[in-house]
This record gives sequence, C-alpha cells and structure tokens, in this order.
Amino acid sequence: MIKKIHITFLFLLASFIVQCQVININLGAVNVYLDNCWDCDDDNFRREIEYVNFMRNRQGAEVFILVTTQDVGNGGEKHTLYFEGQISPYLNIVDTLSVFTDNDDTDRIISDKILIAFKKGIIPYVLKSNIADNISISYKDKQSLAKSSKQVKDTIDPWNSWVFTIRGRGNFNGESSYNGLFVNGNISANRITEENKISIRSGLRYSKNNYHLINYDSLGVEIDRESFSSFTRSQYGSGEYVKSLTKHWSAGLNLNIRSNTFSNLNLGSSIKVGAEYNYYPYSESDRQSLSFRYKIGPTYNNYVDTTIYDKKTELLGQQTFAIDFLQKQNWGTVYLGFSYNGYLHDFELYNISFNPNIDWNIAKGLTFGLGGYFSLIGDQITLPKGDVNVPDLLLKNRILSTKYSFWGFFNIRYTFGSEYNNVVNPRYEGRG
Repeated sequence: MIKKIHITFLFLLASFIVQCQVININLGAVNVYLDNCWDCDDDNFRREIEYVNFMRNRQGAEVFILVTTQDVGNGGEKHTLYFEGQISPYLNIVDTLSVFTDNDDTDRIISDKILIAFKKGIIPYVLKSNIADNISISYKDKQSLAKSSKQVKDTIDPWNSWVFTIRGRGNFNGESSYNGLFVNGNISANRITEENKISIRSGLRYSKNNYHLINYDSLGVEIDRESFSSFTRSQYGSGEYVKSLTKHWSAGLNLNIRSNTFSNLNLGSSIKVGAEYNYYPYSESDRQSLSFRYKIGPTYNNYVDTTIYDKKTELLGQQTFAIDFLQKQNWGTVYLGFSYNGYLHDFELYNISFNPNIDWNIAKGLTFGLGGYFSLIGDQITLPKGDVNVPDLLLKNRILSTKYSFWGFFNIRYTFGSEYNNVVNPRYEGRG
C-alpha cells in the first residue's frame, strides 16, 4: 500500500514538474527590469508590452530601467526613465526620457504617459533582439505634428506659473471610554521656474481626545467616572524664495510664523537668509545629490507659560547647517541626511540630527532595507517651567524634557523561483 502511494506521489510530482516547464516567456525578446516606478500600473504594462520579458530581479535582466520622480512648478511631476543595457548586445546602450504629468492627472493617466515613454525608450534594445524582424514602427503625419506644434506655441499661461492647492482632512472615533476628533487643513501657493522658486504655505491642526475611567457595579450600572482630556492646536505660515545662481549654487530667504500649544509657543517667528551648494549639477538631482545648506537669522518667541529659563518672550539669533546625500543606482538607493541647529548666544543650545536610509539589492532575490532617525536635543528653550503631572506625561499634552529622540526600521525580503514576471492574473485580489 505504501509503495503504491509513493509511486502515485512520484507520478503526480513528475506531472507537476512537466507542467511547470511550460512558462509564459517571449523567446528571443529582451529581458528588462523596471525599478522604482511607483506610479506604473504593472498589470497594464505587461498587457500592453508583449515584446519584452519583465524580470523579477535586476540580476537576470539585460536592460535595467530606473524611474525617478520630481515635483514641477505646475503642481505636477516630472518622471524620468533611465535606460541602461547590462549585457551584450545591449551593453553600453543608454538613454534618458522624461514625461510630465499634471496635478489633476489620475493614476491611470500618469501610468499611461509613463507607458508611452517606456515604449519609445525600449525600441533601440528591441531592434537588437532576436524578435526585431517582428517589429514595425508607425509615424504621425506632418500635418498632425504641425498642428500639435502650433497648439504649444499658442499656449498662454494665465496664471504665470502660479499653482494653488487647498487641502483638508479630519477624522473622529469613539467608544464608551474614549472619543476623539482630529482636523487638519492647509493652503499653499507655489511658483517654480528655472530662475527662481517661490513657496507660500499656511495651515492649522486641531486634536482633542477625551478619556473616561468608568467604574461599574456588579449589575453593570455606572457608579462614577473620572475624565481626562488631551488637547493640542497648532497654526503656521511660511514663505520661501530661492534664487538659482549657477548649476551648483542657490540662495534663499525663509520666513516662518507659528503657534503651537504643545510646544508652549503662543507666537513664534523667524527670518533666515542662506545659501546652498550642490556638488552635482541640479539637473542630476533625481539620481544623485550632495548638497550643503546654511541659514542664519533672528527668531522671536512669545510663550504661553514662562520657560525654564524664566522667559516669557525673547529674541535670539539662530543658525542651521545641513548636508543631504542621495544616490540612486542599479543596486538600490541610499540617502544620508545631517543637520545642525543652534543659537548664536549660547553654543550649548543645539540640536543635531542624523537620518540614514538605504535600500540595497544585495544579491539575486535578496533585498535589504535599513533606516531611521536619531537626534541629540539640547535646544529646548520653549520648555515650560514647573513639574509635569501624570496626565500630561501620559497624554502628551505638552513638550517634555529629553536629551535625545530616535526611531528606526529594517526590512529584508528574499524571493526565489521563476525569473520571468509577464503573466497578469488579478483573480481573488479584491481590487475589482
């Protein structure tokens, strides 16, 4: 009996292996890996582009395609596709294509625009593949091109590159021992050109939570209750002007005004002037950037309660120095951020923070992510005087004294199996 079971199992296993050998690949087509395209509809890409093989891992691909995204002046985005051949006969064939999307484009429109750019950029590689004889290329007639060109020339921007955005959101929830309300809203105006950048923002945030400790008798009837509340409110306004000086240098002016009950600020305002130097040209900032930024200026604070330094109001000089490094390559992405904030009247009042993030494709199928934030805090000049009571400590109604803060994360992912990723089957995924 056991022998028959073994024979039956081996027969089923052999049948399964034979069936698994029939996979959906395009023989002779170029193998591509599309990386970092968060706005791409993967399923639609595989349906629309049947003349390439989409690979699950970068190491098995003949052509690597990196997609980067940057905000542009009209509230939309610039998506840049970097094509790079990794294996002969595609080696050393590189290209870069960009596509612009508007701020009111839907996810489908954005994905379709990137798809069109993908189709254009992949042509040189497809023409070197074994299926090149099956490819045909179409061309728009000159009349259509002339009409399209005329429409572009006749376009006049009545807003002069200004873009306005209004946002608002809120939520509420509750149960017998708790209820809460949160509201957040902001408005912004931006004008971005090659020569300068203007950004104006204003917003508010309101949060209130009520907690009830309820005592019941043996019959479930409420005897008494003790209630606590957590309340915070903040408002802010900011303006920034940045002037492009050269391919590497920029100058800026920042204005800020804010009110925050949590931070003991009845009114806080500052004005700073500064400069930034980018080691790489700004035109490469979507792939690599190493910037050094310095700001300096006065800060005025009016406090809700007297601070630990016996101040109700004060005018201080403040400076900020920051370094940001970004590198996006075939193997992954690394970001390192460092900043120093200090006061000119007392160099012992400072805040130093470090923010590293890395996403590393270590080997075929193995990806490792690591990141976090660490800050040394020595500039809490807004701390209110007096002891902290237990409700304030637990409910975080006010800023608390601390020497540091941190958070971090790590993730690791390993996948193995078929290298090809051409099949689309959305059944039982609940996406509609």
